Amino acid sequence: MSERRTHVVLGARTRLGGAVLERLLGTGDPVVVVARDARDGDLLRADPRLAPRLAPAATGERTSGEPSVRVVLAEQFGDTLEPLTGPLRVLVLALGPVHPTDAGVEPPLESDMSAVARDLAVVDAALAAAGGGHVVLVSTVLALAPQHDRRYYGGWKNVVEQSLRARTEARGGVLSVLYPGRLVGPGDRGRLSTSYARLADTTLATAPASTQRVVGTDSRILLVVRSIQFVLRSLRPVTSHRSPTETTRSERRPPR
Repeated sequence: MSERRTHVVLGARTRLGGAVLERLLGTGDPVVVVARDARDGDLLRADPRLAPRLAPAATGERTSGEPSVRVVLAEQFGDTLEPLTGPLRVLVLALGPVHPTDAGVEPPLESDMSAVARDLAVVDAALAAAGGGHVVLVSTVLALAPQHDRRYYGGWKNVVEQSLRARTEARGGVLSVLYPGRLVGPGDRGRLSTSYARLADTTLATAPASTQRVVGTDSRILLVVRSIQFVLRSLRPVTSHRSPTETTRSERRPPR
């Protein structure tokens, strides 16, 4: 009988998180679901898929015969997590901004920084408890080719990946990164896009190796298009929208 693996799930309340949890509940492995705040925790505990499998909250004891599922608040994760035995896999399904900010809207920098610090602390605590492990980060193809109006979103994804890689390797773990494009659910249109179900399967099938993988036909097309755009832009002479002799209003001398 193979040794059970412990799964720690960040981003369980996203659509991808729901698809991943459905699959994990059928593996027989223990699952620790991270709630980002108290409301998150209440909603997760009330989830009909999780409720029958939840270990007693007061003791944290494992239920016999069924895979144990525990919901742990992120801010309490390091204090309540028991030493982990067996292989550890940390599934980071959402880290940093979840959706790109609309054009013209100031991004919530301070709240994003706070949320990222909180989630990285969870990964640190899990790897420390297990003495290493395999971390799978679901990023976005925009981290590799951010568009003009997605620089904040794509830039954040690069920042969290670099920080997560350094922290994981310092704890003796391994980081794998997936770069999907647009994700679609049942009934959504997008023949070139990746479904949440397929990405969930890909996430759980990712082997514990330091790998980076682009997921989805649309992601690959985007990278090709962006590469061509970059080459064409580099071949064009640099032009200015302003004449070299033009002065701004603040530089003009006031009339005498």
